[in-house]
Amino acid sequence: MVFNSYVFLFYFLPIVIALYYGVKCLPKAPLLLISSYIFYGWWKPEYMLLMLFSTTIDFFAGLALGKDFSRKTKRWILFISIAMNLGLLSYFKYFSFVISVLNDIIEKVLNLQIPCFPLQVPEIVLPIGISFYTFQSMSYTFDVYRGDIKPTRSFTDFAGYIALFPQLVAGPIVRAGTVLPDMTSKEITSERLALAIHFFTLGLAKKVLLADPLGIACTALHEQEAIGFASAWISIYADVFHWYFDFSGYSDMAIGLGHLFGFSFPLNFNSPLKASSMTELVVKWHITLISWFRDYVYIPLGGNRKGTYITYRNLFLIMFLSGVWHGAGWTYIIWALMMSLALVVERAVGISRTKDEKKNWLTAQIGERFLYFRIFLTLTYYALCVSCFTSPNVSHFIVILKAMIGMSDAPLLPQFKDYFFLTAFILGGIIIFACKNTWELARNLKPAAFYIAVFMFCVGAILLNKETPFMYFRF
Repeated sequence: MVFNSYVFLFYFLPIVIALYYGVKCLPKAPLLLISSYIFYGWWKPEYMLLMLFSTTIDFFAGLALGKDFSRKTKRWILFISIAMNLGLLSYFKYFSFVISVLNDIIEKVLNLQIPCFPLQVPEIVLPIGISFYTFQSMSYTFDVYRGDIKPTRSFTDFAGYIALFPQLVAGPIVRAGTVLPDMTSKEITSERLALAIHFFTLGLAKKVLLADPLGIACTALHEQEAIGFASAWISIYADVFHWYFDFSGYSDMAIGLGHLFGFSFPLNFNSPLKASSMTELVVKWHITLISWFRDYVYIPLGGNRKGTYITYRNLFLIMFLSGVWHGAGWTYIIWALMMSLALVVERAVGISRTKDEKKNWLTAQIGERFLYFRIFLTLTYYALCVSCFTSPNVSHFIVILKAMIGMSDAPLLPQFKDYFFLTAFILGGIIIFACKNTWELARNLKPAAFYIAVFMFCVGAILLNKETPFMYFRF
């Protein structure tokens, strides 16, 4: 089930709201749990069992970690929990890729003739949202082990936290310490209701009015037999605009739904495409994922406290893991390497330094000068990274790179005429660079009539076009 569908907007959500606030005798946590499993099982009911299995293991791991066991015993309990989570995630996301790479190494690189090769590559359907709920579940056991939170003794509350449908399949990645305390509350203020309408409506508009037209055109550009110079340059910026509006739109809708049911989900995008460096962009894009890797990987490995080279290693590692987290494939690996290289180089030359840190000569010369040029360079480099990320294979990405420097036989100017795309592209650029983001706009909410008009316009757009899933559903 997707947020931008009639089933969700006019059946599922109204029924859940009516039961949640209209039937006083119904407890909140069980209702949200059942609703969330229905929401998730709408796609493939059998994968509800997988989420339930992961939830059960980490619930009892949390209880065990809360007991008065030795440090060594608790480490083993944590290890078993992590191994189970990463084992499931690795099987569904990486097993087929590993088998295909092994076949290529044996047959094409080593040129060996082994009777059992090539191995059959299994067709494994990736469960929607497994990367998100797995990381949420792991963060709970980490936090209990470190003593940051106490383990919950309510399986219903914990299962509801893992399966919470507003952010289940594409984030933001929330922590147990901020969600579990609100599982017992059932009050909603007029301020929360206004915020819920604000975030959900603008998020829906991002998805339906901007991301979908951009996505259709991006697909058409990538499917051209030959990509020309202008098409290549347009496609990389269209890709990053599409990705931004699709994912930030989902995050906004999830935050709005969270407010509707009494939860405060964290900021996930903070105008990242206005960043003047890749380091700043990374910090402001998919904030909850980067903060997860910071808290559970970067800092435990020493962060930036153990010398320059350890810092470089840790920066490289968290970005590489972020790329691998998204999926198995050479395009993901190259994307991760490109992002990691940018962070390390910026750290080395001092671009990523804060105002309180000593800056080197290059940073001192640049200062705040050439700010817009730096924003343009950052956007272009990140657009190249996203183009690699979204390309079906490495060969296609190489074709785009060649076309961008004129090494293409295709016509110089693009051959398509899609006015919906052009409108979304221009309007999207204006919104990104000249307007406040949804969190900034939330400080001064618009009249109710504005949100009603935007919502009805989005519903009309959905009616004219088929519903499309969010990009991050496949991660």
